[in-house]
Amino acid sequence: MKILFEDKDIIVCRKPPGMPVQTKEPGVPDMVSELKNIICEKGKKSEPYIGLIHRLDQVVEGLMVFGKTPYSSKELSRQLGNKTIGKYYYGVTKTIPKGCKEFAYEYSLIDYIVKDGRSNRSYITNASVGNAKKGELLCKIVGEEQGRYLLDIHLITGRHHQIRVQLAHRGAPLIGDRKYGNDTEEKTVALCAYKLCFLHPKTKEKMEFQISPSLKIFQQFL
Repeated sequence: MKILFEDKDIIVCRKPPGMPVQTKEPGVPDMVSELKNIICEKGKKSEPYIGLIHRLDQVVEGLMVFGKTPYSSKELSRQLGNKTIGKYYYGVTKTIPKGCKEFAYEYSLIDYIVKDGRSNRSYITNASVGNAKKGELLCKIVGEEQGRYLLDIHLITGRHHQIRVQLAHRGAPLIGDRKYGNDTEEKTVALCAYKLCFLHPKTKEKMEFQISPSLKIFQQFL
C-alpha cells in the first residue's frame, strides 16, 4: 500500500491487488487496519478514525480515498451518492464487449444487478426483480494489442462486482477473472482503478489522482 496524499481530513492511497478493503478474518491485513497502524506509528495514541467511503474488490488494485474525520467521511459519501466522485478504471479483455464497436467512442452500459451474498456473486437480471439495482458505466476501447483490448471505464454506480459482471454479460470477461469468465491466464483480474476525482471535503478544491497499473498485462498498452 502506498499513500499518495494525506492531510488532517483525508487519505488517498493505492490499494495493492489481493488486499481486502476491510475484513473480519483474524490475522488478515486490510486497508482500514493498515491505515490505522500507519497513523499510530506517526505518534497518535488513541485509535485513529478511518471512514470507509467506497470499496474495491479484493483482487483489484487502485486508488481509494478515506475520510479521517466524520465530517469528511459524510461529505465524501454525499459526493459519492450524488455521483460527483469520478472513478475510472483500465481493464483488459480478449474480446470486444457486445455493442461496443468503434474505438474511442464512449458507450453507456446499463443493466440491473442482483447480488447473491451466499456465493459472493452478482447477476444481471431485469428491472422488475425486487432487489435488483441499476448499474451504469461508460466504456470505450482505447487500445488493441495481440488480440487483447484495453478498455477505459468510467464507473457511474458502484454495485457489487459491477464492472466484472457487466463485461462478462456482454461476452467480454476481464482477463484473469476466474469468477465471471473462468479465465486462468493471469493470477489476478486485469482491472485497475487508475484515476480518482473529487472535491476536497473541507477546502472544496478539485482533487485528481492518477496511477499506472502494476500488472504486466497492462504494459503492452501504456
